Amino acid sequence: MKVLSIYGAAAWSLIFGVLHSLWASGFYILLSADEAEKAFSRPAFFIYNFAVIIICIIGFLLALMQSDIIQTQVRKPVIRFFGLCIAALLTLRGLAGMIHVLYLVVFDNRTLSIMSLWDLWFCLGGFLYYLNTKTRRRQTVMF
Repeated sequence: MKVLSIYGAAAWSLIFGVLHSLWASGFYILLSADEAEKAFSRPAFFIYNFAVIIICIIGFLLALMQSDIIQTQVRKPVIRFFGLCIAALLTLRGLAGMIHVLYLVVFDNRTLSIMSLWDLWFCLGGFLYYLNTKTRRRQTVMF
């Protein structure tokens, strides 16, 4: 569990950033190819992908700062605050998506699609960033 809390949020950001890089390049891995091609052909979506890639890089660095892998002059409470903000935003995005999918299934008689798993992906990211914000006891060595 300790390794998950140290590297999980950074790995989540790295994976999501790489996926957006691939999608912006025209490789629609883990997406419906027809829908993705229509959506990503618009210039606004290319800009969106580029912005998400930059945000993922910042999130990756923040996660490593939270884990004390990268040392910085920024105070721990500030880093923890930004980590909690990321955790809250990712969790809210995931829960909103799940509620929307549930609404469509119950009231619009639609079926679940594989794309619904992306909402769980956002919740997982929120959970990993939350784990990363928890304070860790300082380890000491006894001789």
